[in-house]
Amino acid sequence: IQGSDFWDCLKGPLGSDRLKTLLSADFWLIDDFYLEENLPLQRKFLNLFNKWLDNPRPLVITSAKPLRSYPFVLDALYSRLAHGVHLRIDPPTLETRLALAYGCFPEASKFSRDVINFFAQQLTNPAQLLKWLHKLKREKGFSATPAQAQALLAPLDLQISPEKILV
Repeated sequence: IQGSDFWDCLKGPLGSDRLKTLLSADFWLIDDFYLEENLPLQRKFLNLFNKWLDNPRPLVITSAKPLRSYPFVLDALYSRLAHGVHLRIDPPTLETRLALAYGCFPEASKFSRDVINFFAQQLTNPAQLLKWLHKLKREKGFSATPAQAQALLAPLDLQISPEKILV
């Protein structure tokens, strides 16, 4: 949602269909965020933001300006945005990694299921999974066996925690 559309939505009544739609979304991507110097509107945003966090889902907010340059009337809103939101983030499940492999790498269906399963079990970071599937395609082609996939991964330290892998 564009930043201006987001604020227009907030200007409506709290029970409006647009707000219900915002709260029922699977994720928020607020592009070109801006903040109006309007106390009731900032309170409404903080209220909506807190409701969103009651049932955490992905949230991305982009802005062309640094946070400190906005006219915060509500200190609690600045504090919430400035200090971040602390949530537990777990690596995606095996099923999610398999879905990503097949959804983001169309050629995945050309590999044997055993090879895809092997990679998805070994690599918890989806970006790493896709990287190694591309590498396997280049080096071994679609006829690779799980043993060949394992040999290709041998130089990779699989003990690295997902938090330490940078994409």
